[in-house]
Amino acid sequence: GIIPGVARDFLWDSGAQKIMAAFNCYPRYTMLKSEETPTGISITMECSLISRQNRSVVGTGVGACSTRETKYKYRWVVNPDDWGVPTKGLKRRQDGKYQVPNPELGDLVNTMVKMAAKRADIDAVQSLPGVAAALHKLFHGLPSTKPKPASHKEPGPPGGGSQATLAPGA
Repeated sequence: GIIPGVARDFLWDSGAQKIMAAFNCYPRYTMLKSEETPTGISITMECSLISRQNRSVVGTGVGACSTRETKYKYRWVVNPDDWGVPTKGLKRRQDGKYQVPNPELGDLVNTMVKMAAKRADIDAVQSLPGVAAALHKLFHGLPSTKPKPASHKEPGPPGGGSQATLAPGA
């Protein structure tokens, strides 16, 4: 899909699942790396796409997820003092919530494994024969959805056609 304001095109998980079905294959996952340090957790997964016809690997992809990503590193709270974080200098949204460091990174492991697997799925699907080129053509070959600027031409006759002069008796 195309996201306004983002320079890249995206293949959503639902689209990747449909492409897997079209290629008659299913994913098999391998955890390549799981690292836990005092400052964070990172997980790297590999997805092998397996043909249902002959059980051969037809595509592979790698995906990673880390607690250093903003959406996992922080959480939004109403009262930062409840989390032992002073309010001064914190990022604040319009709804009044503050962004504070997430103290419970270990609670995210299951979510991170699933996110790394989804990212590996999408990478693997894009490695299938012809998929990357087809997606590029799909995203870049479509006419623009932006409205065309209005022209400043003089209005013509109703119906937009040219005016014709009819001969008498026609």
